[in-house]
Amino acid sequence: MDQNSLRAVEEKENKDPGFKKLEPHRQQLIMNASATHPFDSAAPSPTPFYLEFLAQKQQFKAKELLCHHLAKNKILFQPSAAFASHLYTVDWVWPNPNKPSGISIFFCPDSASESNENYHSYEKGFVLIEKIEKSDISKLTKQTITLPHGNMNTYLMVTNFKAVIELCFGPESQSALCLRSWCEHIFENRQIYLGWEESDPTFYPKVLYAINKSLQIHWKSCYDNSDRGSGNDTILFMQQIQSDIESQRFFYQLPKLILDKLKPTEDTPEKDRHKKGGGQANKKRLLEDKKIY
Repeated sequence: MDQNSLRAVEEKENKDPGFKKLEPHRQQLIMNASATHPFDSAAPSPTPFYLEFLAQKQQFKAKELLCHHLAKNKILFQPSAAFASHLYTVDWVWPNPNKPSGISIFFCPDSASESNENYHSYEKGFVLIEKIEKSDISKLTKQTITLPHGNMNTYLMVTNFKAVIELCFGPESQSALCLRSWCEHIFENRQIYLGWEESDPTFYPKVLYAINKSLQIHWKSCYDNSDRGSGNDTILFMQQIQSDIESQRFFYQLPKLILDKLKPTEDTPEKDRHKKGGGQANKKRLLEDKKIY
C-alpha cells in the first residue's frame, strides 16, 4: 500500500468508534466502575454489552442495541436518544455536581408515565421527516427530568436505572449492588415508604437524589483515580440512610433544580398541582398503592 492509502486507513481507524478509541480517562472510568469483589483492582475488560455498544458506528444503532437488551431482560424502559448518546460518549459524570444531566435516575421513568410517552412520540416524529432543523436537534437531545409519583413508580425508576448499570458495568459492580439494595429496601419497606409519602410529598425525589448523588461521587472517583483502590466506594454503602428512613429520621437537601420542579405554578393545571403537592389526587394514589401491596 502506498503512503496515501496507509494514511486513509489510519484516518478511518481513528474515526472508528469503540472502547479502545476512547480517551484514557473514559476508559479508566469504565474499568474502575466495572470492578468486582474485592474491588481493589480495575476490571480486566468492559462488559460484553458495553464493548458491543461502544463499537456501533452510529448512535441510533447503539440505542437500538440498548433497547433490545433491556427488552430481552424484561425491562419496560425506553431510553431517550439523548440518554443513549451519553452512554455512547461515556459522559457519566455531571458537569454541574448539583444538576442531574446526561445519565441520571431521573431520566429513567416508568414506561407508562406520561412524560415518557410524550417524549418518544416526539422522537419518532423525527424519523418520518427527511430534514431536521438545528433547533429540532437541540430539542431532541434535551432530556426532561421525571419526578417519581408513588412507591411503585419510584421502585420502577430504580429498577430501570439498575438494568442500565448492570449492562454497562456488570451486575456485580459496586453501582449495581447499591441499586439492588435500594430495590430490595423500597419493596420490603413499602408500608414505611407510603407513610413517608403521606407526610412529605418531596420524600421520593429526595430518596432518588440521594441515590443518584452517591453514584455520581463514586463515578467521579473512578474517573479521576488510576488506582482502583483509591476510588470512593464507601459512599455507596447507604445502609445508614436506609436505617434513617425506617426510623423516621431521614433528611436530604434537594438542589434548586428539583425543588423548582416540585413547586406548582399559576400555569399548572389543578390536577398536576395535586400530583406535586398532595391533595385528593395524592390521597387516591396512596390508596391505590396500598391495594397493590
